[in-house]
Amino acid sequence: MPSMSKLEVKNLTFSYDNEVNVIDDISFKVDKGQFISIIGHNGSGKSTLAKLIVGLLDFNSGQIFFDNEELTKKNMNKLQTKTALVFQNPDNQFIGTTVEDDIAFGLE
Repeated sequence: MPSMSKLEVKNLTFSYDNEVNVIDDISFKVDKGQFISIIGHNGSGKSTLAKLIVGLLDFNSGQIFFDNEELTKKNMNKLQTKTALVFQNPDNQFIGTTVEDDIAFGLE
């Protein structure tokens, strides 16, 4: 049973081609009020990890929990209301011309 973290990732593994793991057995948790940074070189899996956490990609194995509730295909829509993904490049923004505009739109 996971702890009472806001986000917990346990033994997450993902591969685009089912041969080489891009994400390989990653585990971490983020408690309420805690901030973390995920840093690494281009191509190291940062964006892939973010897409897995918000449910844009299906992982091969492992678990993701939000507020102690496991992310599954059944509850994905409900749990996605607790996450957001903001692109680094402003050209990829959804609605506004700035990250602030996109976050404000999501809150509406």
